Amino acid sequence: MRVRCDVAETTIKEFECNAIIESATVRLDHDCFLSMWLFLKYDGAGQGFGGYVLGGLPDIAAGKHSEQKNIAAEFIVQCLRVCGVESVDACVGKVIRVRKKKEFGDILAIGHAIKDIWFYPRVVLEEMTREEGTPATGGVA
Repeated sequence: MRVRCDVAETTIKEFECNAIIESATVRLDHDCFLSMWLFLKYDGAGQGFGGYVLGGLPDIAAGKHSEQKNIAAEFIVQCLRVCGVESVDACVGKVIRVRKKKEFGDILAIGHAIKDIWFYPRVVLEEMTREEGTPATGGVA
């Protein structure tokens, strides 16, 4: 099944298109940090979404889980919510929407296929990891 990638400029000056999730994985990248990936298929192209450091082994900064907010849970839950599923493996085959600044740029957000549910990981993770008392940068979520 192929999803047509009609690029439409949204009201927030981003490009939006549909994608099918070909694979979804939570893994230990470089043998030290936890990440999640959704590999997406467009009309004639593909792209990965994820790769954020969500946690890690105890001997690296990302592995100090008792000292930081649970960004892994936030990232995984938001991806499941956007896909409308209850498990990572159930993401495979789901159609989602993708927002980018330009057609061939980095993915800014993923969204539910028909509901107005969006996940902007950089905004959410930045707000979760900023120090107390520092103002949030804001963004569309």
